[in-house]
Amino acid sequence: MQFKLAENLSFQAGFRYNRILLYANFDTPFYDFPFATATINTGALTGSAGINWQASDVLNWRVNFSTAFRAPNIDDVGKIFDSEPGFVVVPNPDLKPEYAYNGEGGNIKF
Repeated sequence: MQFKLAENLSFQAGFRYNRILLYANFDTPFYDFPFATATINTGALTGSAGINWQASDVLNWRVNFSTAFRAPNIDDVGKIFDSEPGFVVVPNPDLKPEYAYNGEGGNIKF
């Protein structure tokens, strides 16, 4: 969405809802894991909002705030692989989503 608040001032905003559902069964004939399943059921509303001010013909100011979200995917939760000889990376059924918050400002001189 974009709104022109005044001739030289505008506001922009957007949002999105993310939903992640995952259920995995682990077949354990080769590895003895302390768990047999992994479940993820999470979501988050993310978005951004900012103001753009054209102060003059040669100067522009901007401010923006935003959020981000990343849920673990099937590789994060369930992949088994050799990272190097003698070491094995195993699944982690207790992974949690990651969140980020960002703010920025700037100006442009023409």
